[in-house]
Amino acid sequence: MKNKVKLPILIALFFLGMACRKAGTGGDASITGKVLHHETIIPNARVFIKYDQTEFPGVDTLKYDDVAKADNQGNYSFSGLKRGKYFLYGVGKDGVANGNPFDVYGGSRIDINSKTEIVQFNVAVTED
Repeated sequence: MKNKVKLPILIALFFLGMACRKAGTGGDASITGKVLHHETIIPNARVFIKYDQTEFPGVDTLKYDDVAKADNQGNYSFSGLKRGKYFLYGVGKDGVANGNPFDVYGGSRIDINSKTEIVQFNVAVTED
């Protein structure tokens, strides 16, 4: 009788533990895209990611969990992520090509809905 009672409790605890898993590293999902100011590619921008976040964490990049540097074509990626909610924040410079650089920045919330999902997302950045 005791074993019959323990099994449903163990099963319930297992599923409760699975439901409580938070976003972060240790999974097989990824987020990839470009950093863009309107339609202009922002090369060498930095994209910060905050795990388990639904609202803008602020401009203090020390509060973010990881960073990816975009390549010369503005491509960035984060891999090895779990299912969950994330916030991306991009920072870069536009106008470098014409000798008039200015700061651009911005971000958005991203959801990963499956364990192996590859989310394609372009980070839109803007000036003040």
